[in-house]
Amino acid sequence: MAKRYINAGRSALISGIVLTVTILGTITSSANVVRNAEDFSAFWQNFRAASLRKDWAALARMTTFPLTTKGVLDRDPVHHVSRREFTKVFGTFLAEEAFPEGSQLEFIRRTTHATHPPDSNAEVVRVGDMVFRRIKGNWRLDTLFMQYTS
Repeated sequence: MAKRYINAGRSALISGIVLTVTILGTITSSANVVRNAEDFSAFWQNFRAASLRKDWAALARMTTFPLTTKGVLDRDPVHHVSRREFTKVFGTFLAEEAFPEGSQLEFIRRTTHATHPPDSNAEVVRVGDMVFRRIKGNWRLDTLFMQYTS
């Protein structure tokens, strides 16, 4: 009879621990979603300002290398851009046409707020023809979709 009480006590203790870990995991995950959203919004403001100033050094610090460029069609080639080539390629990207009208630079100027997807812990955010990825806890420009990738 004593064994039953001990086993029931152990089961209750284990159930309590599992419930506590689950609740803490949910709270931590929710906090991460909020932090990711705030982090990306702040990153976007810095990225946007550097783009508008054409501050190539600051933009390079906010980019992962090699930067991937892809054409707008699936069959277009993929290129990998080194830090040395970055200024030329990103300058070309900024001059390209953006949807619905104007250049990519004008699109960035109009996009005063870019946010992380709500209720998401995603590590990737797309803003127009730019893809940003969280790498080692920091947001970085990762991919550009360009009309001319050569």
